[in-house]
Amino acid sequence: MKNRHPLLLRTLPIILCSLLLSLTAAAAPFQLRKGAPAPPPGTDDKVDIINAVTPKYTIWQSAELSGKLRMQGLPISPTVKIYMRHGEEILLSIRAPFVGELGRIEVKGDSVTAINKLKRVYCKESIAQIRQDYPQIIADAQSWLLGRVVLVTEGELSSSNIETVQIERIQPDTNPRTWKLSFPKPDITSDYSYSYLLNANGEVEKIDVNLDSKGMALTMDCNNKPFGRDLDISFTKGVNTKIKAVLQLDGTQWDAIAPAPLNITSSYTRIPLKQFLKSF
Repeated sequence: MKNRHPLLLRTLPIILCSLLLSLTAAAAPFQLRKGAPAPPPGTDDKVDIINAVTPKYTIWQSAELSGKLRMQGLPISPTVKIYMRHGEEILLSIRAPFVGELGRIEVKGDSVTAINKLKRVYCKESIAQIRQDYPQIIADAQSWLLGRVVLVTEGELSSSNIETVQIERIQPDTNPRTWKLSFPKPDITSDYSYSYLLNANGEVEKIDVNLDSKGMALTMDCNNKPFGRDLDISFTKGVNTKIKAVLQLDGTQWDAIAPAPLNITSSYTRIPLKQFLKSF
Protein backbone atom coordinates (compact mmCIF):
# COMPACT_ATOMS: atom_id res chain seq x y z
CA MET A 1 0.00 0.00 0.00
CA LYS A 2 2.80 2.40 0.86
CA ASN A 3 4.18 2.72 -2.66
CA ARG A 4 1.06 1.80 -4.57
CA HIS A 5 -0.08 5.34 -5.33
CA PRO A 6 2.95 7.63 -4.87
CA LEU A 7 1.56 10.38 -7.12
CA LEU A 8 -1.67 10.52 -5.20
CA LEU A 9 0.28 11.60 -2.14
CA ARG A 10 0.82 14.98 -3.80
CA THR A 11 -2.85 15.81 -3.53
CA LEU A 12 -3.11 16.45 0.20
CA PRO A 13 -0.27 19.02 0.30
CA ILE A 14 -1.93 20.96 -2.54
CA ILE A 15 -5.18 21.36 -0.65
CA LEU A 16 -3.36 21.77 2.67
CA CYS A 17 -1.29 24.61 1.23
CA SER A 18 -4.34 26.30 -0.28
CA LEU A 19 -6.33 26.07 2.94
CA LEU A 20 -3.46 27.01 5.25
CA LEU A 21 -2.40 29.86 2.98
CA SER A 22 -5.87 31.36 3.28
CA LEU A 23 -5.64 30.99 7.07
CA THR A 24 -2.06 32.31 7.15
CA ALA A 25 -2.95 35.33 5.05
CA ALA A 26 -5.76 36.05 7.45
CA ALA A 27 -3.42 35.69 10.40
CA ALA A 28 -0.88 38.34 9.35
CA PRO A 29 -0.14 41.09 11.98
CA PHE A 30 -3.56 42.04 13.33
CA GLN A 31 -2.60 45.32 14.95
CA LEU A 32 -1.60 46.69 11.56
CA ARG A 33 -4.68 45.52 9.72
CA LYS A 34 -6.94 48.54 9.61
CA GLY A 35 -4.78 51.14 7.89
CA ALA A 36 -6.11 54.24 6.15
CA PRO A 37 -9.30 53.97 4.10
CA ALA A 38 -8.83 53.61 0.36
CA PRO A 39 -9.74 56.49 -1.93
CA PRO A 40 -13.54 56.53 -2.38
CA PRO A 41 -14.59 54.51 -5.44
CA GLY A 42 -17.20 55.79 -7.84
CA THR A 43 -20.69 55.72 -6.35
CA ASP A 44 -22.05 53.69 -9.25
CA ASP A 45 -19.34 51.07 -8.84
CA LYS A 46 -19.94 50.74 -5.10
CA VAL A 47 -23.68 50.38 -5.52
CA ASP A 48 -23.34 47.91 -8.39
CA ILE A 49 -20.87 45.73 -6.48
CA ILE A 50 -22.97 45.61 -3.31
CA ASN A 51 -26.13 44.92 -5.29
CA ALA A 52 -24.34 42.08 -7.07
CA VAL A 53 -22.93 40.31 -4.01
CA THR A 54 -25.61 40.87 -1.37
CA PRO A 55 -28.18 38.39 -2.77
CA LYS A 56 -25.48 35.70 -2.98
CA TYR A 57 -24.06 36.12 0.54
CA THR A 58 -26.88 34.34 2.33
CA ILE A 59 -26.77 33.21 5.96
CA TRP A 60 -26.07 29.50 6.43
CA GLN A 61 -25.47 26.96 9.21
CA SER A 62 -23.67 24.08 7.48
CA ALA A 63 -22.44 23.44 3.96
CA GLU A 64 -20.61 20.87 1.88
CA LEU A 65 -18.44 21.28 -1.19
CA SER A 66 -17.38 18.27 -3.24
CA GLY A 67 -15.54 17.71 -6.47
CA LYS A 68 -12.44 16.31 -8.13
CA LEU A 69 -8.82 17.35 -8.21
CA ARG A 70 -7.02 17.17 -11.54
CA MET A 71 -3.28 17.48 -11.82
CA GLN A 72 -0.82 16.54 -14.54
CA GLY A 73 0.89 13.26 -13.67
CA LEU A 74 -1.84 11.92 -11.42
CA PRO A 75 -3.08 8.50 -12.63
CA ILE A 76 -6.60 9.26 -11.43
CA SER A 77 -8.54 12.26 -10.14
CA PRO A 78 -9.10 11.97 -6.39
CA THR A 79 -12.30 13.33 -4.91
CA VAL A 80 -12.32 16.22 -2.47
CA LYS A 81 -15.04 16.89 0.08
CA ILE A 82 -15.20 19.93 2.34
CA TYR A 83 -17.70 20.07 5.19
CA MET A 84 -18.17 23.30 7.12
CA ARG A 85 -20.14 24.28 10.19
CA HIS A 86 -20.45 28.05 10.17
CA GLY A 87 -17.78 29.77 12.24
CA GLU A 88 -16.80 26.55 14.01
CA GLU A 89 -15.42 23.80 11.81
CA ILE A 90 -13.79 23.02 8.45
CA LEU A 91 -13.24 19.38 7.53
CA LEU A 92 -11.51 18.46 4.29
CA SER A 93 -11.30 14.86 3.08
CA ILE A 94 -9.44 13.46 0.07
CA ARG A 95 -10.37 10.04 -1.32
CA ALA A 96 -9.26 7.83 -4.22
CA PRO A 97 -11.11 4.99 -5.96
CA PHE A 98 -10.24 1.53 -4.65
CA VAL A 99 -8.15 3.11 -1.89
CA GLY A 100 -10.60 5.10 0.22
CA GLU A 101 -9.66 8.13 2.26
CA LEU A 102 -6.07 9.22 1.69
CA GLY A 103 -6.03 11.99 4.25
CA ARG A 104 -8.05 14.53 6.13
CA ILE A 105 -7.61 18.04 7.48
CA GLU A 106 -9.79 19.24 10.33
CA VAL A 107 -9.93 22.82 11.60
CA LYS A 108 -11.99 22.76 14.74
CA GLY A 109 -11.96 24.71 17.97
CA ASP A 110 -8.45 25.88 18.73
CA SER A 111 -6.54 23.32 16.68
CA VAL A 112 -5.77 22.09 13.17
CA THR A 113 -5.35 18.34 12.71
CA ALA A 114 -4.04 16.71 9.53
CA ILE A 115 -3.75 12.98 8.94
CA ASN A 116 -1.98 10.93 6.27
CA LYS A 117 -3.79 7.60 6.35
CA LEU A 118 -1.42 5.82 3.97
CA LYS A 119 1.61 6.61 6.11
CA ARG A 120 -0.42 6.40 9.34
CA VAL A 121 0.93 9.68 10.67
CA TYR A 122 -0.75 12.89 11.79
CA CYS A 123 0.03 16.33 13.13
CA LYS A 124 -1.95 18.63 15.39
CA GLU A 125 -1.20 22.32 15.74
CA SER A 126 -2.75 24.91 18.02
CA ILE A 127 -4.40 28.02 16.57
CA ALA A 128 -5.53 29.28 19.98
CA GLN A 129 -3.46 32.48 19.78
CA ILE A 130 -4.64 33.19 16.24
CA ARG A 131 -8.28 32.73 17.24
CA GLN A 132 -7.79 34.96 20.26
CA ASP A 133 -6.43 37.75 18.04
CA TYR A 134 -8.78 37.01 15.16
CA PRO A 135 -11.97 35.36 16.52
CA GLN A 136 -13.77 35.16 13.17
CA ILE A 137 -10.88 33.55 11.26
CA ILE A 138 -12.73 30.26 10.66
CA ALA A 139 -15.84 32.06 9.41
CA ASP A 140 -13.72 34.20 7.07
CA ALA A 141 -11.86 31.14 5.75
CA GLN A 142 -15.23 29.47 5.11
CA SER A 143 -16.51 32.47 3.18
CA TRP A 144 -13.30 32.41 1.14
CA LEU A 145 -13.82 28.72 0.34
CA LEU A 146 -17.38 29.52 -0.75
CA GLY A 147 -16.00 31.97 -3.30
CA ARG A 148 -17.01 35.11 -1.45
CA VAL A 149 -15.03 38.33 -1.19
CA VAL A 150 -13.54 38.51 2.31
CA LEU A 151 -11.85 41.51 3.89
CA VAL A 152 -9.32 40.14 6.35
CA THR A 153 -10.56 40.66 9.94
CA GLU A 154 -13.62 42.53 8.63
CA GLY A 155 -15.69 39.69 7.21
CA GLU A 156 -17.51 39.44 3.92
CA LEU A 157 -17.71 42.42 1.60
CA SER A 158 -20.65 44.63 2.52
CA SER A 159 -21.81 48.24 2.42
CA SER A 160 -20.22 48.77 5.85
CA ASN A 161 -16.65 47.90 4.80
CA ILE A 162 -16.44 48.64 1.07
CA GLU A 163 -14.88 52.04 1.81
CA THR A 164 -11.57 50.30 2.64
CA VAL A 165 -11.40 48.66 -0.79
CA GLN A 166 -9.54 50.03 -3.80
CA ILE A 167 -11.80 49.51 -6.82
CA GLU A 168 -10.55 49.48 -10.38
CA ARG A 169 -12.98 48.98 -13.23
CA ILE A 170 -11.53 46.54 -15.78
CA GLN A 171 -12.28 47.47 -19.39
CA PRO A 172 -14.40 50.42 -18.20
CA ASP A 173 -16.05 51.04 -21.57
CA THR A 174 -17.58 47.57 -21.86
CA ASN A 175 -20.55 45.84 -20.27
CA PRO A 176 -21.07 43.86 -18.19
CA ARG A 177 -18.60 45.42 -15.80
CA THR A 178 -15.70 43.65 -14.14
CA TRP A 179 -13.88 45.06 -11.13
CA LYS A 180 -10.56 44.47 -9.45
CA LEU A 181 -10.85 44.80 -5.68
CA SER A 182 -7.50 45.43 -3.99
CA PHE A 183 -6.61 45.98 -0.37
CA PRO A 184 -3.79 48.42 0.44
CA LYS A 185 -1.07 47.36 2.83
CA PRO A 186 -1.98 48.93 6.17
CA ASP A 187 1.64 49.60 7.07
CA ILE A 188 4.96 49.86 5.25
CA THR A 189 6.26 46.90 7.28
CA SER A 190 3.43 44.64 6.14
CA ASP A 191 4.39 42.04 3.55
CA TYR A 192 1.03 40.58 2.52
CA SER A 193 -1.34 41.64 -0.21
CA TYR A 194 -4.45 40.22 -1.82
CA SER A 195 -6.97 41.10 -4.50
CA TYR A 196 -10.10 39.79 -6.21
CA LEU A 197 -11.48 40.04 -9.72
CA LEU A 198 -15.25 40.35 -9.47
CA ASN A 199 -17.77 40.19 -12.31
CA ALA A 200 -21.13 41.92 -12.65
CA ASN A 201 -22.94 38.86 -11.29
CA GLY A 202 -21.09 39.16 -7.98
CA GLU A 203 -18.91 36.12 -8.75
CA VAL A 204 -15.20 36.00 -7.99
CA GLU A 205 -13.24 35.29 -11.18
CA LYS A 206 -9.73 35.45 -9.72
CA ILE A 207 -7.99 35.59 -6.35
CA ASP A 208 -4.37 36.61 -5.74
CA VAL A 209 -2.69 36.23 -2.34
CA ASN A 210 0.97 37.07 -1.66
CA LEU A 211 3.04 36.64 1.50
CA ASP A 212 6.36 38.24 0.64
CA SER A 213 8.29 37.26 3.77
CA LYS A 214 7.53 33.58 3.20
CA GLY A 215 8.00 33.78 -0.56
CA MET A 216 4.51 32.35 -0.98
CA ALA A 217 1.97 33.20 -3.65
CA LEU A 218 -1.40 31.70 -4.44
CA THR A 219 -3.45 32.45 -7.56
CA MET A 220 -6.90 31.00 -8.26
CA ASP A 221 -8.68 31.52 -11.55
CA CYS A 222 -12.36 30.75 -11.07
CA ASN A 223 -14.52 29.44 -13.89
CA ASN A 224 -18.05 29.88 -12.53
CA LYS A 225 -20.74 27.52 -13.83
CA PRO A 226 -24.49 27.25 -13.17
CA PHE A 227 -23.93 24.37 -10.74
CA GLY A 228 -20.38 24.66 -9.51
CA ARG A 229 -17.03 26.18 -10.38
CA ASP A 230 -13.56 25.15 -11.52
CA LEU A 231 -10.59 26.56 -9.62
CA ASP A 232 -7.33 26.74 -11.55
CA ILE A 233 -4.84 26.81 -8.68
CA SER A 234 -1.23 27.96 -8.90
CA PHE A 235 0.85 27.87 -5.72
CA THR A 236 4.50 28.89 -5.45
CA LYS A 237 6.95 29.08 -2.59
CA GLY A 238 10.36 30.44 -3.42
CA VAL A 239 11.92 29.12 -6.61
CA ASN A 240 11.72 25.40 -5.91
CA THR A 241 8.07 24.78 -5.01
CA LYS A 242 5.57 25.23 -7.81
CA ILE A 243 2.24 23.42 -7.80
CA LYS A 244 -0.54 23.65 -10.36
CA ALA A 245 -3.87 21.88 -10.19
CA VAL A 246 -7.52 22.22 -11.11
CA LEU A 247 -10.19 21.70 -8.46
CA GLN A 248 -13.60 21.03 -10.05
CA LEU A 249 -16.30 21.73 -7.48
CA ASP A 250 -19.96 20.86 -7.72
CA GLY A 251 -22.66 23.20 -6.42
CA THR A 252 -22.74 23.94 -2.69
CA GLN A 253 -24.96 21.67 -0.61
CA TRP A 254 -26.53 23.69 2.19
CA ASP A 255 -27.66 22.23 5.55
CA ALA A 256 -25.21 19.38 5.03
CA ILE A 257 -24.93 16.41 7.39
CA ALA A 258 -21.71 16.21 9.37
CA PRO A 259 -19.38 13.34 8.40
CA ALA A 260 -18.10 10.75 10.85
CA PRO A 261 -15.69 12.35 13.34
CA LEU A 262 -11.94 11.97 12.92
CA ASN A 263 -10.76 8.82 14.66
CA ILE A 264 -7.02 8.66 15.36
CA THR A 265 -6.11 5.32 16.93
CA SER A 266 -2.94 4.26 18.70
CA SER A 267 -1.62 2.89 15.39
CA TYR A 268 -1.01 6.47 14.19
CA THR A 269 2.15 8.40 15.05
CA ARG A 270 2.03 12.08 15.83
CA ILE A 271 4.79 14.08 14.13
CA PRO A 272 5.63 17.81 13.76
CA LEU A 273 4.07 19.76 10.88
CA LYS A 274 7.31 20.06 8.92
CA GLN A 275 7.90 16.33 9.14
CA PHE A 276 4.27 15.68 8.26
CA LEU A 277 4.62 17.63 5.02
CA LYS A 278 7.76 15.67 4.19
CA SER A 279 5.79 12.45 4.65
CA PHE A 280 4.31 13.06 1.20
